[in-house]
Amino acid sequence: MRFLYGEETLLLTQRAMELKEEFVTKNGDYSYEEFSESDQIEKFIDAFSSMSLFSAKKMIVYKGLPKVREDYEEYFQKLLYEQQTAHDIVFIYRGKPDKRKKFVKFLLKNSESESFEPFSIWKKGEVVDWILSREKIRGFSINRASAELLIELVGTDLWSIESNLLRMETYVLPDKAISEKDVRELSTLGEKGILDIFEALRKKDKLLYKYVFETNKPEDIIALIGGISSHLRLILLLKSTNYSFLDDLATRINKKRFYLENLTKDIKGWSFSEAKSFLSELHQLDFDIKAGKVKPLVGLELALSRHV
Repeated sequence: MRFLYGEETLLLTQRAMELKEEFVTKNGDYSYEEFSESDQIEKFIDAFSSMSLFSAKKMIVYKGLPKVREDYEEYFQKLLYEQQTAHDIVFIYRGKPDKRKKFVKFLLKNSESESFEPFSIWKKGEVVDWILSREKIRGFSINRASAELLIELVGTDLWSIESNLLRMETYVLPDKAISEKDVRELSTLGEKGILDIFEALRKKDKLLYKYVFETNKPEDIIALIGGISSHLRLILLLKSTNYSFLDDLATRINKKRFYLENLTKDIKGWSFSEAKSFLSELHQLDFDIKAGKVKPLVGLELALSRHV
């Protein structure tokens, strides 16, 4: 029995697909069954309580966590425990499971658990390595600086990074190299270009609310919070730097001089203390979202209302 869970849903999905392909290759499609929380729990129980007509073993995947009556839960767990060697039973949960719940405790104790946690900005190096490896496997190339820029623009969420990479791959064909220019021009969050979002942020343009509202997927909002935080750090760096030394600064932080020059034109509306306060608030918001205390879109809109 396996329990795959976590908020890094791209890696979780890939792992689930690997397990399915491995099993189906060996046992055939007819031995694979899939259920979700919308299915009657009795159908799931029947599946792992019976043998397959086509092979000695079945792979039974349940997406989510089954809702079982409290007076039936102990018996349900007993059935699962007894059948876990007869079949490959896999529970897949997208998100952070409540480890206080009885069934989650049962899975963590009795199954082979794999957790897929989101990458924090402090693990940017690991995400860069993932991007480089991903592009190499698909026959494309991207240098380290361009991969770091992509993370700066869209955050560390791998779904968002993957969708941007696929868009760029299509754009650069028949060439197989993704440049920094491609990253800067083609990176998007939702329907709006990330550079437009950051430009609105630097200018304190009210259009920023519209852009954020259009970015309505929770994973995109989380990536946007990471991108805005990264941009605020750059604003703080520029506010504390003598603009006459931009060449040296560009070399030290691996940015183009013209890019920094454009930034300096737009940040006069931000005081150092205000940018620092906003960055601190976004760090707390990121923590609260991951702890399930606030919805991503609501939290970001409230933060924006205090600073933009």
